[in-house]
Amino acid sequence: MAIVADTLDGWLAALEQLHPTPIELGLSRIQAVAERMELLKMPCPLISVAGTNGKGSTVTYLDAIYRAAGYRSCCQFSPHMVRFNERIRLNGTDASDEQILEALAAVEKGRGDISLTYFEYTVLAAVWLYQREDPDVIILEVGLGGRLDACNIWNCDVAVITNIAVDHQRWLGDTREAIGPEKAAIARADRPVIVGDIDPPNSLLEKLGDIGADVHCIARDFSVEPTATGWTYKNAEGELQLPSPALAGEWQLANASCAVSAVQALQSQLPVQSEAIAKGLLDAHIAGRYQRGTIDGVDIVMDVGHNPDAARRLASQLEVDAPKGKTFAVSAVMADKDVDGILQYLKTSFDGWYLGGLSIDRAMLPEQYAQQLSAYTVSPVECFDTLEQALDTAVAAASSNDRVVIFGSFYTVAELIARI
Repeated sequence: MAIVADTLDGWLAALEQLHPTPIELGLSRIQAVAERMELLKMPCPLISVAGTNGKGSTVTYLDAIYRAAGYRSCCQFSPHMVRFNERIRLNGTDASDEQILEALAAVEKGRGDISLTYFEYTVLAAVWLYQREDPDVIILEVGLGGRLDACNIWNCDVAVITNIAVDHQRWLGDTREAIGPEKAAIARADRPVIVGDIDPPNSLLEKLGDIGADVHCIARDFSVEPTATGWTYKNAEGELQLPSPALAGEWQLANASCAVSAVQALQSQLPVQSEAIAKGLLDAHIAGRYQRGTIDGVDIVMDVGHNPDAARRLASQLEVDAPKGKTFAVSAVMADKDVDGILQYLKTSFDGWYLGGLSIDRAMLPEQYAQQLSAYTVSPVECFDTLEQALDTAVAAASSNDRVVIFGSFYTVAELIARI
C-alpha cells in the first residue's frame, strides 16, 4: 500500500494502518530500507540510550550538555507527549511539519514494497533528517528492548543502559534476567557502554562480556554523591562538582551521571568542559517527568511512569516531598501494563483516587481500574468518563495544603499537561 498524504496527521494515520501489527521486533525490514536510502553510515558519533526507565531524561541531558558545549546535536525521543514533532529534535528545536513530511516522503520512496511498523518508518525519517543537519552528535532513544529494536541497525559509539526493570513482558520476558541480554545487545565490541543500574542482572553483564564492550557501571566505575549544593561525579580520572539537575526526582542523579559518563567516554572525539556539563544539567527540560505546577492554587505533580519500578520511584519521591495536607491521585492506566505491580508501590500514597477514561483502545476502563484498586486501598475511589472531569473534581476537593498527582501513562499526562 502506497502512502499519499498532504498533512502530517494524514501521514501518521496512514502509518498506523501500514503494517499488520503495531510492534514487530526485527531488523531485516528496516535494514533493507536503510540500505536503499544510504542511511546506515552515520555522519558523526552516535549515542544509543536503552533501559526501562530514564531513557528520555538521559537523552535530554546529553542533548543539553552537547549544545551547551557548542556542538550541533540531533536526538530522537519515543514516545512523544503532545505533538509527534517532539520525537525529532534538530539542535534544540522540534522538526517542523514540512521537514517531517519531506523525510516521510523519502522513506516512502525508499521502502518500495517493504512493510514497516510506525516506529521503524518514523525512525528512518528522523535519521534521514539528521543526516542533512550536519550534526556533531546524534542521540537515539531505543524504543523497546534493544537487540531487535529498529535503532540497533546503527553501530553506536557509546551505549547507555539506564536500568533494567520488568516491562513489555510480551516481547522481552518476565524477569530482569531475561530482559538483560535484550538491552545489552545495543553495545558494540571495544566501545564504551554505560550501565546505570546499581544492581545489574548477571545476564546483562555476561552479555556485555560476550560482546566485548568496554563496560562502565554505576557504583563500580563511576559514582554519585549528593552534596549541600548539588552532587559530585567521580570516576577513575577524577571528580566533578556539579549542580543538581533541573529535572526533579531523586532518580535523576543516576540518569544525569549516565549522561556525564557518556560525555566523558567521547571526550577524545567531542571534548566538553565541566562548565558545559553543569550548564547542560541546569538547562535540561523534558515534560512529564515528575513535573510540578499549580491549578487554582493547588500543587500538581505529573509523572509518565507506567511500570512497577517507576511507581516505586514515584512513591518514594512523593514521601520525600510530602505536603502539609492530603495527596490525591488522578490516574488512568493501560490495560496491558502490570497494574497490580504499580499499585503495590502506590497503594498507601493517596488519600483519594479520581480515575478517568481515555479514548484509546489500550486504556483500562475506570470501573475496571477501580475494581483492581479495591484490593489495595481503603481510600475513596471515584470514576469519571474523562480525565478532565477527574482532575476538576480532585482540584475542587483539595485545599491549598493538599496536592494532586497525575500519573499512569504517557497518555494520561498528555491529556492533562496543558492544564499546568
